[in-house]
Amino acid sequence: MATAIYVQLLPEVVDESARSRRREATMASIILHLAVIILILVNPKFLQFLQGKPVSPEVAEELARRQLTLLYLPSDLLKPPEPKEEELTPEERKRAVIRTLRRFLYR
Repeated sequence: MATAIYVQLLPEVVDESARSRRREATMASIILHLAVIILILVNPKFLQFLQGKPVSPEVAEELARRQLTLLYLPSDLLKPPEPKEEELTPEERKRAVIRTLRRFLYR
């Protein structure tokens, strides 16, 4: 009958490092929360930047009016563009195509 032998390398160190990390995370969280609470107690105006500024009804109405606008398409964009006239003669167009092919093929 064979018995299994398990080798545990440094089990105490693994457990201690896990406990150490958890302890450090807990202490950091407590310190951070205490710092925020102290900051709020010492300077209550600190929270005002989160709330936003109070707005009078006139200003609120003006802001709402500015946000809702109608957009019209300009009349020149309603017409389809006119086709461009050919500036090159058929012979010039043929030479341009040949030049382009030569540049592409002989690079």
